[in-house]
Amino acid sequence: MAENRRYDSKDTENNNKNTPNYRRIQKNNRKNTTNNIKTTQNGNNNTQDKRKTQRHKSGTKTCNKLQQNTQDDKKNTQIDIKNKQNGFLKMLKSSPADLVTETDQQVEKMLISAIRRKYPQHRFIGEESVAAGEAVELTDSPTWIIDPIDGTVNFVHRFPFVAVSIAFTVNKQTEFGIVYSCVEDKLFHAQRGRGAYLNGKPLCVSGQTDIHRCVVVTEIGAERDDLALSTMTSNICRLLRLPVQGVRALGTAAVDMCQVATGGADAYYHIGMHCWDIAASTIIVLEAGGVVMDTDGSEFDMMSRKVIAASSSAVANGIAQVVQAFPCRRDNEAASKRKCDTQSERAVAQPTACVLHEL
Repeated sequence: MAENRRYDSKDTENNNKNTPNYRRIQKNNRKNTTNNIKTTQNGNNNTQDKRKTQRHKSGTKTCNKLQQNTQDDKKNTQIDIKNKQNGFLKMLKSSPADLVTETDQQVEKMLISAIRRKYPQHRFIGEESVAAGEAVELTDSPTWIIDPIDGTVNFVHRFPFVAVSIAFTVNKQTEFGIVYSCVEDKLFHAQRGRGAYLNGKPLCVSGQTDIHRCVVVTEIGAERDDLALSTMTSNICRLLRLPVQGVRALGTAAVDMCQVATGGADAYYHIGMHCWDIAASTIIVLEAGGVVMDTDGSEFDMMSRKVIAASSSAVANGIAQVVQAFPCRRDNEAASKRKCDTQSERAVAQPTACVLHEL
């Protein structure tokens, strides 16, 4: 009986499958399943579209942010360049090679202010003060001659020869001088009659008397007119043809000249520098046993803007016979007159500027 009931149940189920209602239900179920699948697919598509839209928006925001940052960077770069031009490279003086920075001015102000507090009656000759219009006047009064940064072009380019130079004069005679080569941490100093020292150790020139065995230091300087350039380059050519063993340039007159005091160089000459460049190093060379004179072999004059410093009189005189000077007015002349007269002298001398043929 139980077995007959199982078969009856199966027959009933088979009969129900053949009924229209069952087929309709199954068809509706299939439609619903298809719609559910489509809805799920549409939902997935919508989700993907939303994600794409979000990614697009995010990418657009990122792109816009990058563009904004780039524009900000450009603005900041322009500001940095402007600050560098108006600050670090504040201005040019006599030529594109004659620079002054805010650091030059600040160091000079600091030095003068500190000294003046202790010695209010003393006088000062400072490179940047003169550049600002003060007159160069060396009197018998106690006077400080200051170059706050000797080698400003080196300083701007981080070439490692930069110095502070300070000299003290009484009765127009230098009593002591200090040259501090900042990057090297070398302190040169000398006092009249008491010797010259480098970081506390005594200095002595090489004593070389044969010019053919000399290393000579010089500078091209800040002058850039044809006569000055041709004169300076022809001087170097003539020295090399003697020959000397080498010609060097460090970019700072004060440190150049101190190389003679150390014995590392045998001679130094320069035309067109200023009193603040060499006032301190002159006494350092002299106290180290060296010789200092004018480029024409006459007695040294700090205001003449011409100098030879050497290990011996023989070497100094040998250089004086070789080098020639171009017109450059004295430091202690009025700035306007100095500029005007120098230009007129060079204009007159210009037809003879091609001195290289003399070689």
